[in-house]
Amino acid sequence: NLQQLQNDLQTEADALLKSTLRSGSIQQHLQDYLEQRKAVGAAQETVDTWKNCEQKCQLQRQRKAELDQQLNQTHCELTRLQRIESASAPIDRWKTRKQKLQLLSHVPHLEDDFARRTNELLLELKTGQMQTSGATAELAKIAAQLESMIVPQAILAAYEAIEALRDRVGGIRKSLVDRPAVEARCRDCESEAQELMRELDRSPDLSTIEELRLPRDKTVKIRSLGTQLQRQFERLQAQRKNCEQLQLNISSSEQRLAVQPVACDLTALRASLRAIQLQGDVQTELIQAEADRAKLQHQVELALKKLPLFTGQLTELECLPLPSPVSLDRFEAEFSKADHQLESLSRTLADEEQQRDALSAQLSQLESGQAVLTLVELDRMRQLRQQGWQLLVATWKSNTADDKMLHDYLKNFSDSRDLFSAYQHAVLEADRIADTLRTDADRVATKAKLHSDLAQITSRLAKRQAELLQAQSQRTDIEHRWQALWSPTGIAPLAPDEMQDWLRQLDQLSQQLRQLRQLESDCEHKKRQLAELTQRLLQMREAMEPANADKSSPPASPDKTEQPVLLELTQWVDDKLNELTSQVSRHEQWSEQLCDDRNKLAAAQSEFV
Repeated sequence: NLQQLQNDLQTEADALLKSTLRSGSIQQHLQDYLEQRKAVGAAQETVDTWKNCEQKCQLQRQRKAELDQQLNQTHCELTRLQRIESASAPIDRWKTRKQKLQLLSHVPHLEDDFARRTNELLLELKTGQMQTSGATAELAKIAAQLESMIVPQAILAAYEAIEALRDRVGGIRKSLVDRPAVEARCRDCESEAQELMRELDRSPDLSTIEELRLPRDKTVKIRSLGTQLQRQFERLQAQRKNCEQLQLNISSSEQRLAVQPVACDLTALRASLRAIQLQGDVQTELIQAEADRAKLQHQVELALKKLPLFTGQLTELECLPLPSPVSLDRFEAEFSKADHQLESLSRTLADEEQQRDALSAQLSQLESGQAVLTLVELDRMRQLRQQGWQLLVATWKSNTADDKMLHDYLKNFSDSRDLFSAYQHAVLEADRIADTLRTDADRVATKAKLHSDLAQITSRLAKRQAELLQAQSQRTDIEHRWQALWSPTGIAPLAPDEMQDWLRQLDQLSQQLRQLRQLESDCEHKKRQLAELTQRLLQMREAMEPANADKSSPPASPDKTEQPVLLELTQWVDDKLNELTSQVSRHEQWSEQLCDDRNKLAAAQSEFV
């Protein structure tokens, strides 16, 4: 690899020139360097040789492509023939079976259970044939009997009379069968009739029974009188029992009225109790409200613990100067726009860097195979050639040369030690570069285009980087303003969308707090209402105690430190009022019942008499 060897030599030359400042060492290394350059020059091939090699290589590549294509075609053909060979045996079997199938094409297709159904049908056929043969034999016998039988014509004429006699004979036979049962029933009826005659103090002789038969009207009248007598007797018994019961009821009512106290007026007490009952079960409502308040308090505490970014108390949470939803939406839009711009710039920058790397790789690949010369190098070499020619002319005219200019000129040709060899090298190198530019015009144009594209990409990259820095600065400014918006609350904010969720959680917590405050207010109201109702019930109890001193004692008054049992007091007052009302009602009912019983007793006695 000549290019690699030249690069290695250049690296070694730079290392030698920079390693030490001693002139002897530099001279020795320069001597070695010149020898190596001569060896490289001897090893280099001409442009024509390289061009011929390139053409041969291109021809060989084309030949290789053609051979590869032929090889692929041959391989495809071989694969097709192998498939045909492997499929020949199944094809032969298929043809053989197809021929056999064509021979059997006239045979009908039978179902799977054809044999079973055939056997069953044959068995049924044999059975039917046997039955048919038996029936035929029987019919033949009957026909033979009919043919051998001779019936007189007179008997055939009396066919209807014979049928009627046969029916009568059947009826007689049936009567003979039923006669013993009928005779037994007749004997039973005679025995019952004789028993009835004896009960009527008559002779058991049944011959005189018709003399005892009454007319129909008398029979009906006797039955009617018997029925009336029975009803009158039952009514008499009922009236006697009713009189006895009425006498007992009168005695009981008189005893109850004697011990019944005088009822007091309960209208005012019942109206007060009704007003209290209309207010509902205040104590149960209070207990339920306190349970709901405790439950909601627990939920609020849990929600406060789960609420991120805040570690204060509920009172502090209610007083937080939170930003408005409009501000959050505006910042969310700004953040989204800035992030989208940053993402777009980053993506564009990455694409352009990728394009730059691709162009650099193409340029490196183009330069790695063989150095691509440019017009700049050609102009430089022509300038060196012209400068050498001027030095030669000046030396030829004056027979002397400027040492400084000569030394500076020889620096450009390290392998030349005098002006003539340096000038010759400049002429040859300029011609070589010109020839190379003519032969490698496409490569030169490609290299120039790659350099131009690379410069444009580099310029765009610098512009995009500046835009990216500006977008990052704007994003940082938005972040600072976002932090400043939340600084009065003492909360380190997250992203706007996350803070929207946080505000929604805070709103739910605030609603729960408002519900908690409302429940606390309801509990206080229920407590005051309960105390008022309890006081009224205690006053009603004190008013009712003198009238019920002998009854069951009311529930004890609650202590001042204990909660009043409103339900028990209400129930006790209601029971006492119901009891008093019941007593008044019973007193009135007993008085009315006593009057009714006395009237009924007088009516029953008069009717009984």
